[in-house]
Amino acid sequence: MKEKLPVIRYAYKVTAENVGTGTIDVVGIFGEDDNDSVKFRDEVQAWLARGCSKITVRVNSRGGCLFTAFAMYDALRAARAAACEVVAEVHGVAASAATVFLMGASAIYMSENSQLMVHAPSTCVWGHLDELQEQVDALRDAWLRMAELYAARMGQTVEQLAEQLRRDTWFTAQQAIDAGLADGLVPAFNLPAEPEEKPAGGLRQAARDIARATSSWLLPRKRTALANAPAEPGESNPAATPLQVMQQRIALQTEQLGDLRGALATSERELLAAQAANAEADTRAAAAEERAHKAEQQLEIERAGTAARIEQAVAERLAAIPAPVAPAPAEPAAPRVLGDAQVQALIRLGRTGALLEYSATSPTAMQQVTRLLGT
Repeated sequence: MKEKLPVIRYAYKVTAENVGTGTIDVVGIFGEDDNDSVKFRDEVQAWLARGCSKITVRVNSRGGCLFTAFAMYDALRAARAAACEVVAEVHGVAASAATVFLMGASAIYMSENSQLMVHAPSTCVWGHLDELQEQVDALRDAWLRMAELYAARMGQTVEQLAEQLRRDTWFTAQQAIDAGLADGLVPAFNLPAEPEEKPAGGLRQAARDIARATSSWLLPRKRTALANAPAEPGESNPAATPLQVMQQRIALQTEQLGDLRGALATSERELLAAQAANAEADTRAAAAEERAHKAEQQLEIERAGTAARIEQAVAERLAAIPAPVAPAPAEPAAPRVLGDAQVQALIRLGRTGALLEYSATSPTAMQQVTRLLGT
């Protein structure tokens, strides 16, 4: 089901005494659109510029984007810093990030049927080990900041609340008041108390017992153990009362939460071990790279020395070779003389090259070849 974006309505009026007051209704999920928080801030600033003395914020939200809630929280704090009274009212529910927004008010009031829900932030992420660790660190920092806001209002330490409220923790209106998260009931709902009913057995008594039993783990304070609800007159005790069913569900959820915490602890240990292994591998790789670099430098030195030795040996050998002695010029050979029959044979064979070579040996040979060619 697609979550609805927040619906924020603004109403400003000036009384006969020229006192300005504003009312803001915040309903729905805090979205990731920065325009919501920007418009909220601008509207509040505009009211302050007109001399607004009191702002009432009515909230019915299951939470949403934590950073949008922080931005709207800052706007409420800025209004309080400008001497404007900020009162928050919860009608329905204020859960998760919506409770962070509430902490910006100077006073928080609950309607009788409203509830608060506080828990640590969550997210969805995909990536390698470093990216996952970055998200874990970011979530832890955000949760500690949320715990600081709750602790300042509840009068407890951040360490206590960071551990007690990290899982989904629900508060009824009265439980929120008792815990210090709220200052009282919405004034319009401060009605006369109803006549106290006589103790009853059966399902009605079991429902009240369940409400008291669940408050023992919703609030960080000691509660006394509850006995099983008595059966209606004339009825036998059923196999499992609603209280027992609720207790079994709580026990099962507690066990599942323990398993999840154990799995998270195991994942954290594996992550730390993987990071240590990666660091050791990086160290070994750096050492191997350094050794390879030194070996390459040594090889270059040896190559340079070898080349120098070779050049020196070649130079020494060349110096030992005696200079060559020029040979004495040979006496020219006597020109070759062919008979007429040999020249005619060369003519018949078409040995033009041989005839030209022979003709160049002497003028006599030239005359002989010319004579025989003419015949």
